[in-house]
Amino acid sequence: MTPQERLERATHEAGHVVAAVAQGIPVGRVSIRGGRSNHGVVEIADDEGSLEARAIVRLAGREALLLAGLPVRGCGQDTREARALAVEQAGETNADLVLAEWRARTRVLLFDRDRWREHGAVALALLERETVTGSELPSIRWRAAQRRTASPA
Repeated sequence: MTPQERLERATHEAGHVVAAVAQGIPVGRVSIRGGRSNHGVVEIADDEGSLEARAIVRLAGREALLLAGLPVRGCGQDTREARALAVEQAGETNADLVLAEWRARTRVLLFDRDRWREHGAVALALLERETVTGSELPSIRWRAAQRRTASPA
């Protein structure tokens, strides 16, 4: 995996993590190591949270790449899964409208300054270690909070 691919995967997977944690969905582990699909992986409790919350977690990888100004690739499965949740919530006719609204909410969630700092801390940990467990996330997020309080206003 090239350094660029590592950065893209870390950015993508950290987006999923931050969105899950922000919505109270537990994260088991996250890794930028390729699995069967040759993408990273985030293990979450798939049955927790509303349909919207679960869709936002899926959309957050793509939106994190966009916010970071990185190429968007390898997000098709996440988008298909989010759309299926939109269909479940609103029906086929209104699914694309609901999906667009959920994408906008995902951007707002990630664009929050504190959450974007957490995103950066998780992405950095993934670049350093490749895999982070859910039990390690609170200390990573705490370090991001410490930088927040230490930085000038």
